[in-house]
Amino acid sequence: MGKLKNHLLFDEDQALCAIQLGDLTDGSAQVEAWCNRCGHYRMMAPEHLIKRLGPQVRVPEIGVHMECESCNSKDIAARPVWSEPAPFLMMAAE
Repeated sequence: MGKLKNHLLFDEDQALCAIQLGDLTDGSAQVEAWCNRCGHYRMMAPEHLIKRLGPQVRVPEIGVHMECESCNSKDIAARPVWSEPAPFLMMAAE
C-alpha cells in the first residue's frame, strides 16, 4: 500500500507545482525567492528567469539553480506571487 500512496501523493504534488515560468509572462505575477539559511529575500521578474532557465521550469524548482547573494547557500525556496487586483471603486448614485 505504501507504493500506491506515494505514487498518488507524487501525482498530487506535481499537479500543485504545475506553474511554470512561462505561465507568468503576462505580468500578473513575480517570483519571490528566499534563502532558507540566512533569510535573504528577493522579488524577481519572471522574464529575467526565463532568459536564464527557460519557460518550462516549474517555479518551485528554480531554487535548485540559484545561490544566495548574502551567504552563498544553495538552499533557496521560490514561489509565484500574484499582483493584487485593482480595488473596486463604487460610485454613489446621484
